Amino acid sequence: MKQCQLTIPAVTYAGIGSIEKITDIMKREQTSSILIFTDKGVRSAGLTKRIEEICAAVKTTVIDDLSSEPSYQDVERVIAEVCVAHVDLIIGVGGGSVMDAAKLASIVLGADYGVRDLLKDPMIAKKYIKSLMIPTTCGTGSEATCNSIVAIPEQQSKQGIVN
Repeated sequence: MKQCQLTIPAVTYAGIGSIEKITDIMKREQTSSILIFTDKGVRSAGLTKRIEEICAAVKTTVIDDLSSEPSYQDVERVIAEVCVAHVDLIIGVGGGSVMDAAKLASIVLGADYGVRDLLKDPMIAKKYIKSLMIPTTCGTGSEATCNSIVAIPEQQSKQGIVN
């Protein structure tokens, strides 16, 4: 039987004004650079506006061009675009796919392996960058798990799950 581990997030905030806790998190983690994952729909609806305002106190990069069901190549492309920048905190704002991409970035940025390598052997994963998940949908549960799901194009009917 495969051994598993359940890790619960250290802190969960909920309710009106919870977004303002980002300031406390940035101070606690001594954040100097943030990478925000979202999608164009969430961003154009203004749901990231306050988050971006808070994060503007430090260097902030926003990635909003992921497809709704990203392949591992899509995630690797985005990671390659930002790999030269030093990132202290990754924030995922959106649905399951956005948060899955953000979680993958938190274990691939700074690593000597890529997303494809994780699909072959998820046990090599190590968390390199702290992450904060802000769901804009309900039901995916992606904000509360360590798993990420990405599509594998050469096997269109299958998806890869990275723990």
